[in-house]
Amino acid sequence: MNTVCVHVDENMDSELMKKIKLGLLKDDNINNVEMNPKQPHDILVEYNVSPNLPLEITNQLKKFGLHSYIWGG
Repeated sequence: MNTVCVHVDENMDSELMKKIKLGLLKDDNINNVEMNPKQPHDILVEYNVSPNLPLEITNQLKKFGLHSYIWGG
């Protein structure tokens, strides 16, 4: 299993965080999504080995109108 940290430029409220988590978990390769309201710019994603998945995560976040980048893995 791999872990990637994603930074989002915009602030996310708790409702948006829930929507993002549910949206990302629809991908069979994503095992867990963690977000903390005290750190509204960071998302931690655990996923099965998939070479393009980090890029797909940022593309999914674009659908929510967010600008993001991978900052750790």
